[in-house]
Amino acid sequence: TGPQAAVALSRADADVAVRTDSHTPLILRPWGAVIQAFALGSGVDQSGEGLVTFAIPIDSLHAMRAPNGQLVYQVTARIVGYDRASGRMFTIDSVREIAAPKQAGAQAHLSGWFEFALDTGDWQVAIRMNQGLDSTGAYALASHLRVDAGTTLSLSDLVTGSANGLDWPAPDGGTFPLNVLGAWPAGGSAEVYYEVNGLHADEPYHAMVEVRPLEPTATAAKDVVHLESTDRATGPVTTVRKSLGLAQLKFGIYRLIVSVDAGGRHAEREQHILVLGRK
Repeated sequence: TGPQAAVALSRADADVAVRTDSHTPLILRPWGAVIQAFALGSGVDQSGEGLVTFAIPIDSLHAMRAPNGQLVYQVTARIVGYDRASGRMFTIDSVREIAAPKQAGAQAHLSGWFEFALDTGDWQVAIRMNQGLDSTGAYALASHLRVDAGTTLSLSDLVTGSANGLDWPAPDGGTFPLNVLGAWPAGGSAEVYYEVNGLHADEPYHAMVEVRPLEPTATAAKDVVHLESTDRATGPVTTVRKSLGLAQLKFGIYRLIVSVDAGGRHAEREQHILVLGRK
């Protein structure tokens, strides 16, 4: 029992640390990057994965000369995950080398993504990016990246995209236009990719997708996008794509909510999106 007690104490200490620590490391010159994180897949077929997207203002970075003479931006990332329930941890170190664009305006961003296997669990994932100097870079913390066991009805995170987004090879075999900035222009549309887990092939389910103001007002009823459909599962993991028109929405932060009902069971996920609509 001695080793078990020590492990239990270590897990308790780690849990207190991650719940009470300020998390954010000191970065003297932050990049002002947009970093998003999503959990996909299911434990039923060990398909769980994490997806981290980034968009970094290009004027925050320095380029280097590759052996072939081309200018490239080299960005390093450390991704650390912790599962409170089991005490499991992982650390991933990765490097992205992206060719410098031939023409880049003052508002240009360097963008890309990282993917990694993610076991079943409710993970807290920290992402630290830099170019070799601790005094500069970017940091983000995703408190709950959840991969469910897949034996009950559940949803993956909601991966969002837009026209002319960054082409990502999605798990359904097609490309998906990632919106790495998490913001949509006036008159645009939001693409949504998610997965429904825990149903049998051909089992019917009812899906509802909504976009609602983060802070509802008496006049906000028209600032809502609402889609409903009855569909059938393709198997234990059913991939779904939806397109939402945002033309009627004014400038602001909105809740993107997806809910699914089947056989008396309910699952729901949401995230925030920024609409750069009419003032």
